[in-house]
Amino acid sequence: ALGRFPVDPPLASALLSAHRYHCTKQVAAILGMLCVPKLVVRGIQKSEDPNVRWDRAMSMFKHRDGDHLTLLKIFTYYAKAVTGKLNEDVPVEATRHPSPASRQFCEKHGLHERSLREAVSIQLQLLSTLRDMGLPTPGMDALDYDDPEYSAAVRRALLEGGLFLNVARLDPESYLYRTLAEGLELPLHSSCCLKGEDPWVIYHEAMLADRPA
Repeated sequence: ALGRFPVDPPLASALLSAHRYHCTKQVAAILGMLCVPKLVVRGIQKSEDPNVRWDRAMSMFKHRDGDHLTLLKIFTYYAKAVTGKLNEDVPVEATRHPSPASRQFCEKHGLHERSLREAVSIQLQLLSTLRDMGLPTPGMDALDYDDPEYSAAVRRALLEGGLFLNVARLDPESYLYRTLAEGLELPLHSSCCLKGEDPWVIYHEAMLADRPA
C-alpha cells in the first residue's frame, strides 16, 4: 500500500493513519509542501542570506509548534486565496494555471506560486489515492491555527503514523537535540521556527554539516 504514494514510506504511513485524528487533508497538505523545492523566491539582492528571505516570507505564517504547522498554515492561506473561502478544497483546475488572487498572494509574501500549485497537486493526488483504496479523507476546519487541539491532532498523526523515529530530545547541558534513533547531537536548522527550548521535536530530516572549530 505504501508504494502507491509518491512520498517516502514513513510519510505515507503517517498519511494512512491520519484519519484517526480527522486530519487527513492537513497531513496530505504538509506532505505536498515537503515535496516541493524553492518555496521562497530569491531576494532582489543575490547576496542576501537565504535565512533572511525565509524569515521575511514566513513572518505572517510562523507557528509556535514548528515548521510542519507553519507549512500547513501557508498551504491553507494559499488555498483561501485561490478559492476565496477558508477550509475550501482547491479544485484540480486551479493547479494548472495561476489565478490573479494566487499570484497576488505569492508576490505579497515572497512565495513561489508554481511550487504552491505543485503542493496542491500532490495533496489532491494523495487524497485521490486514499479514496481509490476505500479510505476516508477527513479534514479539520482551520478556525484558529493556535488552537492546541488542532496542532496536537496533526502532530499525533505525523508522530504515531510514520515519524516516530524522527524524534529528538533536548540535551539540557549541550542545548543540542539528540536523535533517538541514531543518538546524534544536532542543533536546529537556522531557518527553523522553533527556538531550541522545546524538550522534544519531530523532524523531517537530519543533516550533518561541518561546524566551525
